[in-house]
Amino acid sequence: MVSNLRDALNRIIHAQKLVVGFEQLLPQVSVIDGRALVVPYIQAATDRKKLAFIDPFALSDAFLYGGYPKLVALISVQSCEVQLMESKPSVTTV
Repeated sequence: MVSNLRDALNRIIHAQKLVVGFEQLLPQVSVIDGRALVVPYIQAATDRKKLAFIDPFALSDAFLYGGYPKLVALISVQSCEVQLMESKPSVTTV
């Protein structure tokens, strides 16, 4: 099981083998409200990494609560830097 967002995304992007599938749960095994019928999964392998499972729910959680906020903050900082550069008075030499 891949437990790192960067590793998971790297495996998916560079996959030489990529399997997306669903496993059917037995009714007596389901502990999810509403009796989930299937569990989705991703398996990926690259030329450097062996085949491993990637949980799509963990992947989306890691992005939404880890990667995405950092991306938004970075874009915000870059936007402020651009505004500062645009607001500087230009200096002309005679």
